Amino acid sequence: MLVYDRNHRWMIWLFFLLSFILQIMPWPDTLIILRPNWLALFLIYWVMILPYHINIGTGFILGLIWDIILGSALGIRALAYSLLAYLVALKFYLFRNMPLWQHALMIFLLTAAMNVLISWEVVIITHTDFHPELFWNSLVNGMLWPWFFLLMRKISNRLIK
Repeated sequence: MLVYDRNHRWMIWLFFLLSFILQIMPWPDTLIILRPNWLALFLIYWVMILPYHINIGTGFILGLIWDIILGSALGIRALAYSLLAYLVALKFYLFRNMPLWQHALMIFLLTAAMNVLISWEVVIITHTDFHPELFWNSLVNGMLWPWFFLLMRKISNRLIK
């Protein structure tokens, strides 16, 4: 487990800034449904590694910032990301001891649940149609997780000791 030093807090927030940059990068229209949810992946990783410091409040703040960036109704993604952080923090010991293929399955399920929650909120608030293509995003998140996790673990072990 990494030791959380107040001097390293800015480094973790730089990772979240990187996730926002990766989220807003343009993708071709044909591949937009395959874009991973970088913010969710970074949030899950840091909640799993430092659950007492990066937690539900962090998820809420990140979701609120993402709502502001997207210009959507405030609180939609804040609720979803705080719920995601809560579910990971609730069982972080169990989550840490799983093999990577089970991590990937859990990431798929967690991000799919988050996408459904966001879609329900958007449908209720804006009266738009439900788009089932959002599940491709969750599948990509699950498939990307093992490589993302190993890369982030290597980076975080090197930068934060």
